Amino acid sequence: MQRLLAREPHGYGESTDFDLIAGEGARLPPKAVFGLAASQALGFAVQPKHFSAGTDTPCFRILERSGYDIVRKGEEAAPQSTSKLLEEIEWAEGTPRLIPHLRRERAKGLSQAKKAAFRREHGKLFCEQCGMDPVLAFGEAGEACIEVHHAATPVKDMDDGHITRLSDLLCLCANCHRVTHRLAMLNT
Repeated sequence: MQRLLAREPHGYGESTDFDLIAGEGARLPPKAVFGLAASQALGFAVQPKHFSAGTDTPCFRILERSGYDIVRKGEEAAPQSTSKLLEEIEWAEGTPRLIPHLRRERAKGLSQAKKAAFRREHGKLFCEQCGMDPVLAFGEAGEACIEVHHAATPVKDMDDGHITRLSDLLCLCANCHRVTHRLAMLNT
């Protein structure tokens, strides 16, 4: 929503039939709100062609369950005091689901091999981006903050049988890792 309110380019058109009512009564295209949020959550660009919007679509149901009002163009929005407040919404969680998927996976053992080689070379794990030493910050359990990032070729862009070397990887703290992926997504 921040991108839409700031009028940043986003690849979605203006809404034709419906508006999502945001804070302060701003009217936003529901499909753009959903698509940009999905892109951010999933880590890749979700485009308008990937889903539909409108009455009784997953897009609208999810937005409405998240506390947003969606109204027809020209229709009066409900007064702010009667709109659903996020603090009042309850979510049911924990339902087990079997979700079949096809996605490119990293090689088993690669992350552990990179961390072991990094420890041998530097004597400890730390973030190659910001220098944070997780053991100093959090104690022995802090090493869980260090994640292995594919710096040369993202896993999603690899062809079948892609060869990765330890030198193609970086040890990053969880924060730097997330920001690195977010910046890559914004630059695509």
